[in-house]
Amino acid sequence: MIISAIDNSSLLSAQELLRVLGAQFGTDNVKLHTSENRFQINVEVPGEPPFQVVAPNDKQLDSEGTEVQDLQVAVAVRQALPVDAPRIVALQPESYVFVDLTPGITAEEIRTGWRDISEGDF
Repeated sequence: MIISAIDNSSLLSAQELLRVLGAQFGTDNVKLHTSENRFQINVEVPGEPPFQVVAPNDKQLDSEGTEVQDLQVAVAVRQALPVDAPRIVALQPESYVFVDLTPGITAEEIRTGWRDISEGDF
């Protein structure tokens, strides 16, 4: 799942995302790895499949977990952003669908709210 601001504004810094994911999955279960212009956070919660959240830049996040993990990441990221943040969307590029990540959105609202990308007003 890709999480992005439509106007290309910045989402979260590496340290901010580390804090957000640490709060969601446990600080001992998240590890930050950085390279030049990108960072990656590996998440390993005991009893769950490990996954990663990659930021190829400061405007996009790519959560590479199970559906449940991706939904948890999307909700946590949206909750960490200001209510008046620019339009934030989650995208499933392989199926050409998106959902607006509005303030207060739940995992269930994301799971059932996917729409065809042609309806996105991008």
